[in-house]
Amino acid sequence: WAAFPKPGRVVEILDAGRVNNSAEAPLTGHPAVRRVFARVRRGDTIEPYAHCAQRPGFVIVGGDTYDEAMRSAQAGAAALADRIITA
Repeated sequence: WAAFPKPGRVVEILDAGRVNNSAEAPLTGHPAVRRVFARVRRGDTIEPYAHCAQRPGFVIVGGDTYDEAMRSAQAGAAALADRIITA
């Protein structure tokens, strides 16, 4: 599921050590998240969304049911978006 932080220049990525890493529990509080990918770094500019190639980050999740996986994916993406701070 794609993460869409606020457009602007990336000034910080909170808890960056858990991004793009297969460490256990990549997003604290979201144990179903298996992988977290940020496609931006400090100093990059996030443009308003126009197409999926612009997605600044995304998460891969697991779940026992489709609904459970979808809820986890959306929650994980929102958590990642909250960690990418723009100005």
